[in-house]
Amino acid sequence: MITILHGDNIEASRLELSNLTHAISNKELRTLDGKHLDENALIQAMESNSLFGSTIVVVVENLFTPLGRKTKRIKEFTKILDINGQTTDCICWEPKELSKEVLSCFTSKITSKVFAIPKTIFLFLDSLKPNNAIQLISSYEDLITTNAAELVWSMMITRMRQLIQIQSGSIPAKLQSWQVSRLTNQSRSFTMDKLLKNYTQMCVREYELKTGLSPFTMTEMIKQWIIDL
Repeated sequence: MITILHGDNIEASRLELSNLTHAISNKELRTLDGKHLDENALIQAMESNSLFGSTIVVVVENLFTPLGRKTKRIKEFTKILDINGQTTDCICWEPKELSKEVLSCFTSKITSKVFAIPKTIFLFLDSLKPNNAIQLISSYEDLITTNAAELVWSMMITRMRQLIQIQSGSIPAKLQSWQVSRLTNQSRSFTMDKLLKNYTQMCVREYELKTGLSPFTMTEMIKQWIIDL
């Protein structure tokens, strides 16, 4: 059986991967790095017998995302998975959502689980601006009922970086024109000094949290940052 975990909500997909692998108690788990994987290594991992006579489960991380539109290479790997997936369970984890074109390369039955970042998070990010603490905290409290605070914080950092790039006249990579326009409008709510100060505070607070110097939890830290925005 072939299971594919993919999508930009990495926190959720990694949690699902962890749950699946921890549920494997009497099987041999083989984990492969897809970035440095060739066909022979994948075949060997899926076809070679376990030294202990156990059933084998192969986990391949980040196999298809780095291939982009290299259809020939994608089909070479999906063919191997199709053939061997009949006798060996395989879990593919990808940090991005795979396209329908990639998924259609599989000829056997697969289980595809997409983990997408909720639209409510992007609405929250779009409302990041000074003097908007009450709305932001209310939105944030709603968000963390269904999303990890770490995911929200990571995306907040990314958004502040993007706004700094826009303010400096640089266009963030891999963005559509409508996204650039939205970021440009949002950046007008800040001065460059304000953006740099807020971003620096993010770095300081995260360092303090990770080193045990902060008296706050992640959730409390985010609320405090919002208040100071």
